[in-house]
Amino acid sequence: MRILSLYFVCFGLLFSSFTLYAKHPVILISLDGFAQDYLTTYSTPNIHNMMNKGLTSDALLPVYPSKTFPNHLSIITGLYPVKHGIIHNRFYLDEIDEIYRLGAGEHNSAWLTAEPIWSIAEKNHITSAVYFWPESTAKGQKYPPTYNRPYNKNTPNLARIEQIIDWLKMPEDKRPQLIISYFSLVDTAGHHFGRGSNELKAAIEEADNLIGILLKRLTNEITQPVDFILVSDHGMVQLNDNSVITWQQHVPKTNKISVVNGQTQLLIYSKDKKALAQLEQNFNAFSAGRFTLYYKNNFPKHWHWQGNNSRLPDLVIEAKAPFIFQGKHDATTVATHGYDIVGEPDLNAIFIAYGPSFKANKIMPAFENVNVASLILHLLAVKQPDNFDGSIDVFLPYLKNN
Repeated sequence: MRILSLYFVCFGLLFSSFTLYAKHPVILISLDGFAQDYLTTYSTPNIHNMMNKGLTSDALLPVYPSKTFPNHLSIITGLYPVKHGIIHNRFYLDEIDEIYRLGAGEHNSAWLTAEPIWSIAEKNHITSAVYFWPESTAKGQKYPPTYNRPYNKNTPNLARIEQIIDWLKMPEDKRPQLIISYFSLVDTAGHHFGRGSNELKAAIEEADNLIGILLKRLTNEITQPVDFILVSDHGMVQLNDNSVITWQQHVPKTNKISVVNGQTQLLIYSKDKKALAQLEQNFNAFSAGRFTLYYKNNFPKHWHWQGNNSRLPDLVIEAKAPFIFQGKHDATTVATHGYDIVGEPDLNAIFIAYGPSFKANKIMPAFENVNVASLILHLLAVKQPDNFDGSIDVFLPYLKNN
């Protein structure tokens, strides 16, 4: 009987070891700021090759606000920003009396409050690799990526492609099964030069060329099949000469109000109802339809900013596109994002998936980006956490063997 039991234990270990390396590697790449309509406005032959051979969506819908860090964290946690902790590119956290700035999680574990999918993978004995992703180096991760390249703006884009291929060529016992990377060139060109600019056109062509190089090298150099998912975090709204809202002089001169300027939102923190009422009166007087005020207990439901979360401001002054709140020392921008996506199709992002797990030449309806993490865990044969806001259900009709 003991011999039989030992047999089943050994068989189980052998089987689990086999399944660990039998799954297809999954690559997730984000092209920051790549709007859905760029696919029809600009020439992107390599990305369209992916679309024709795999699955795409009418749009990938950003979470609120349509900023880079909240959306990249929602993509890899399966959670709305209030749950993963990064509610904006800039916000205040009372517990530590600090304002969040991009990448602040590297220095303080209080900022990121959820497990990214690389941590869930590692916890399930699946090796992961990250080459630049917002908060991939956040402090306090119990299960960080096995391979992790921190952000460096001077790293050539092509070096990331080279590293992805090198990772996939590693010996089986060291090779990552989940590879995640990020490119910012399209977002940068969009902000600095705007929609329709030659510089944006060049950035999109370069991004498409990078995807083409990766696809070619995957075909020619990598023997195992790979599932490749291409996303973006948001699109871009063009500004104009009258977009800037001068606002500082309308904030009551009191130490009872703190204002964090998020460009498309002013986040107001105060427990003084009288001071908030005075601020509301001041701003309503010069609104001219350029913005809307929302108190904490009345945020729109589709923001998913409900609950008594200390990260949430007591009042939000929400700019309507194409208006922005710009400070004296803020960098000049000619296009931006961060607005509520309702009624703003220019903010729609992209989703394209190609590989052995996906049916070819399929188009699915638009869906929220919190679902992407569910898809990746499904491809890795890992059960998603119960607290996920996303679901695998939206993808099931478009996956093989379902």
